Amino acid sequence: MNFRLVFAPLLLSGLATAQTANPFFTGDEVHEVWLTIDKADWWETLDARHRAYDNEMIEADLVWNTTKLARVGVRFKGNSSYNHPGRKKPFRIDFDKFVKDQKIGDISSLSLGNNWGDPSFVREDSFSRLVEAVGIPRPRTNYVALYVNGEYFGVYTGVERISKAFVKSGVGSKEEGTCLRPTRRAAHFRIAETIRRTIARCTS
Repeated sequence: MNFRLVFAPLLLSGLATAQTANPFFTGDEVHEVWLTIDKADWWETLDARHRAYDNEMIEADLVWNTTKLARVGVRFKGNSSYNHPGRKKPFRIDFDKFVKDQKIGDISSLSLGNNWGDPSFVREDSFSRLVEAVGIPRPRTNYVALYVNGEYFGVYTGVERISKAFVKSGVGSKEEGTCLRPTRRAAHFRIAETIRRTIARCTS
C-alpha cells in the first residue's frame, strides 16, 4: 500500500504540531497487554475469517496496567506478516467495537505488528520516530508484550490507527485535508475502480 497519499494533506498543510500525549505511547517500556477470550475456538475462528477476507471481530476483555476494558473487538490482520509460522500472528484490536466510546486516552483502535521479517524488532518504530523528528505527523508506536488467555504470544509493535484521533493529534483539530484508509487487504491507490471499492474516508 502506498502511504504517500495518506500523508500528503498533512505535508501540504505545513502545520504539524506536537502530538497529544497518550499514556499508552509514553515512555520506553514494553507494555503488557492481557486479552481474555471466552470463545473456545477463537483461534480457528479468527484464522478462518482472515483467510476468507472477513474482518468480523470477536469479543475479548483487555487489561493494560490498571486499565480494564470489557468487550473489545479482536481479529487477525496482515498480509505477508500473517505467514509467521508460529502463533505470533498480527492483531487488530478495536476498543469501541462492542462498547461505544471506549478508549485508552484518545485512541479507540490499535494494530499489533508481529515484526515478521524484522529480527531487530525496531524498523517500524525507528522509522516512525525518524519521520516525527523531521516534522511529519506519524502514527504513534510502542512495544507490547501480548498475552492471550494467559499464554505469552511475544513482543509486538503497537501502532496507532490512521483515524480522526490521529489527525487531531498530529496536525490539530482545525486542519483540513482528506484522510483515506484501505477497507480490505492488499488495497492500493493506483486504480480508480480499486479506490472506489477499497478506500473509505476516516470517520472514526
